[in-house]
Formats: sequence, C-alpha cells, structure tokens
Amino acid sequence: MPDSTIDPALLERMADELRSRRSVRERERAENERRAQLLSRIATRIRSDGPHQSHPHPDRARQFMPFAALKGLDALIEAGMRAADESESG
Repeated sequence: MPDSTIDPALLERMADELRSRRSVRERERAENERRAQLLSRIATRIRSDGPHQSHPHPDRARQFMPFAALKGLDALIEAGMRAADESESG
C-alpha cells in the first residue's frame, strides 16, 4: 500500500503561495485566503495528530448491502442457489 501521508511543510508552502497571489477580483482573493487557511489547518492537524488512521468497524459491511431491505430477497437467492445445485447434481 503506498504511503499517502501529506507533508505538512508542502501544505504550508501551498498556503503561502495562495496568500501571495494577487487577484483582480475580491472574491478570488477571499477564496485564495480561505484555501490557504484550510491548508494551514490541515498541516497543523497533521503535525499535532499525525495522518488520519482508519479504524475497523464491525458493521462496515452493512453499508454495502442496500438490497437487504427488500423483503424476500435472501429467500429468493437461496432458492436460486438450491435450484442451481439440484440441476448440477441431477
């Protein structure tokens, strides 16, 4: 698995670059400042807490079962599997 750690120093340099840009429109300046502040906060968080680490969740697989809410789907699947097994063996 590749290392996905973001270098806080790089984020700070990106934030400084955004702050130093001159924009014609005030809205662009405000957006650049917002982005610079966001990058600075991310860099600060990474320095203090380290990179985000995911934690296993026992019910995580439930989000991948959207059809489980359909009544009778499990029984239908099981019946299909039984019919396939019977046709192979018989």
